[in-house]
Amino acid sequence: VFITHAHADHLNGLAAFCSELMWWIGYIDCDPVFCYPEQKCIDAVNSWISILHEPEINKRQSLQNKVYSQGVIFDDGVIRVSALRNKHSNIAYSFKVEAEGKTIFLSGDLGYGFGEYLDLLGDEIYDLVVCEGAHHDPGTVNDILAKTPTKRLIINHINPEREPYLRELENNTSFPCCLAEDGLQVEL
Repeated sequence: VFITHAHADHLNGLAAFCSELMWWIGYIDCDPVFCYPEQKCIDAVNSWISILHEPEINKRQSLQNKVYSQGVIFDDGVIRVSALRNKHSNIAYSFKVEAEGKTIFLSGDLGYGFGEYLDLLGDEIYDLVVCEGAHHDPGTVNDILAKTPTKRLIINHINPEREPYLRELENNTSFPCCLAEDGLQVEL
């Protein structure tokens, strides 16, 4: 599990998810690893879990936690995940995921205005880019997103006030573009 930054809309529910996993440890074969951008995220989740699982605190040790920084943060020989620092908050990251000859970029939340977006992507052409649609000026973001070096763009984390502007992109890019909705399926 990779956490981009320590904001409530990206962490809420994580302690409950970890708590649920702890019920299943010992019954199923799982070895979860949680990758956080800051130690305080681990401390907060562990504190909450200790309240929920006081008598079974030893199970918490089976949840592996790690703090990552910029660069390759996971590589099991099949999937490689790299963290790229962005300007959304003091400590926030985007992710580049490589597997089976495909490359995906996950923006996480970006700095307001998307000033770093194209620099984060670089010159590589991605098979898929998933970019947030909440922290931008609707007057300029479409021009920036239309320059995405990708074969397909999906916009998630959509601010409802900005949705009409983002919908204009669906028919105005040189690559397939859509807004994420429940039930969306993507084949690469």
